[in-house]
Amino acid sequence: MPIRAATIKDTPQITALLHQLGYPDTEQAVHRRLEMLAGRADTIILVAEDHGRQLTGCIQVVIANRLAEGPYGEIASLVVAEDQRGRGVGRQLVESAADWLNRHDMSRMRVRCNTIRKQTHRFYAHLGFRETKSQKIFDRDLPGPGIS
Repeated sequence: MPIRAATIKDTPQITALLHQLGYPDTEQAVHRRLEMLAGRADTIILVAEDHGRQLTGCIQVVIANRLAEGPYGEIASLVVAEDQRGRGVGRQLVESAADWLNRHDMSRMRVRCNTIRKQTHRFYAHLGFRETKSQKIFDRDLPGPGIS
């Protein structure tokens, strides 16, 4: 299954994949984000596609550098098409992300996962991730236009 960097042309299919996980993003919002992230050295969005060029999954990995923890790579999002789950697509995307992080001298990869996604917890554990922290996330809206 080919894995490659995402392009703007992938916007409709990436949006559809995000909808499968319950993210109600519009195609326009996803398009703006892909444009904003294009060419940045600290992140990459990879897609898996079948031989008919239909996307079967996507992953975004980001290089983070926290004062208290130092640098590491973080999976910001991972989604595999519902009809492709359990076929190795997610594993291939995670391994491709790990390869990218290795090329950027990162020695650790992290992922945050919603507590309700029990099957996903097992998936990550199967790939060698270990649970190191539990936390709550708090958001606060800020004034201004922001970028959706």
